Amino acid sequence: MRTFFVARRAVLLTAALLTVIFVAASCGRVEPTYEPGQLEVTSTPAEALIYIDGVLQEQTTPHTFILDANRYEVSVAMDGYFADPPSSTVNLGPAERVVRHFTLSNDAPTILTVLSSPEGASVYLNAESEPRGVTPLDITLDDASPVDISLALDGYYVAPATLSVTPTAHETTVVPADSFHLRSSKTVMMEGLSNVNCGGCPDLATNVHAFMHDGGIGLDRALYMKYSMNYPTPNDPHYRYNEIENADRGVYYQNYQGTGIPVLVIDGEKATGTAANNTPNDQEIAVLVNDALAGDRPGFLIDCEADFTNTTVPVTVSVTAMEDVDLSNLTLYVALVQDYIHYDDAPGSQGETDFHWIFRDRLDTLPTLANMTAGQVLTYEGDLTRGEWDLSTLHIIAFAQDDATKTIYQAGISAMTEKAPAALFVADPTDRQALREDRP
Repeated sequence: MRTFFVARRAVLLTAALLTVIFVAASCGRVEPTYEPGQLEVTSTPAEALIYIDGVLQEQTTPHTFILDANRYEVSVAMDGYFADPPSSTVNLGPAERVVRHFTLSNDAPTILTVLSSPEGASVYLNAESEPRGVTPLDITLDDASPVDISLALDGYYVAPATLSVTPTAHETTVVPADSFHLRSSKTVMMEGLSNVNCGGCPDLATNVHAFMHDGGIGLDRALYMKYSMNYPTPNDPHYRYNEIENADRGVYYQNYQGTGIPVLVIDGEKATGTAANNTPNDQEIAVLVNDALAGDRPGFLIDCEADFTNTTVPVTVSVTAMEDVDLSNLTLYVALVQDYIHYDDAPGSQGETDFHWIFRDRLDTLPTLANMTAGQVLTYEGDLTRGEWDLSTLHIIAFAQDDATKTIYQAGISAMTEKAPAALFVADPTDRQALREDRP
């Protein structure tokens, strides 16, 4: 018996020791746990139905829910009543207590819905120093008194500076997106040097197209034009269509072609990355373009108009000064581009059959811009030549470039529907209340 007891005690001690070792060894792998939070939902009057993330709960107000730390959308309802606010977003933290109160009224609330294009503009009411939120935005008003609405979006001009609206009591009054005109203060110009027989050129084409198509940046913020070089072979049909002006642009950027093509140029500067021939991929292009958009505001806008009916295309380019600017060292380049070309059989050795934003023609005489004052508009006219192409694929692109530094300051395209309206002009270009572009 004694021997058995000792052996048994040894086994128990060994098991206990192994348990301690196992627990200690596994401590680093234990998943962290968090205390739940408390969400109290109340209303005046009480006994309102409660919805969390759109799901009706068994309880009515007032009630406190024990919930995991997370984001929740909360609303209440009662027959014949309207809730203010209509719903509320709750970010519930661990062990946190949050209270959401709703006021129920027999009268429908007076709601102002403000929209904009693009979305994300800050909405100010009655010259308040802080925005009510960003578009699209529903604002519950205390009454139906007239309100002055203004928008601000970083990197954009907005017109009008203020819009007066008289809402309808106990209804939703919608301010449509076209009530305000939002125009990007900067348009980035991208240029490509390519050839249908160039080994890495399809890679660049794919990356640029992915950015232009899926990058979330419209033609008011970034443009692209691809020139065709005469190497590795000169039988590129896009090069052959306009050999002189394609070659001229190649010479203009000859210092960027030390390693050959493809080459991508953004606002006159060679863009580098991790794709073919050290060009950027689509995500790298997005970073470079957004960096360019975040730079200094050029202070002027470029608009293009054209009639593509006949093979001789009359073009009008307007340069509008949004503030006092000296543009006397800038050249205005005006070109005809084709945004899509398809071949049944690949015209080159790389198998490409679809091409985008191909350069076609350029004004022979390039204007030099001038010193301008805020609100001044300079207009330039000329003729370009098109082939027998699908007219829906044709555009005019114009950009202002410093030939000494190669820097491109601004660009514009005929596809832009939001031209530079006179309402954007202000006597004092530093008047933040009027411009609304960079109001804090």
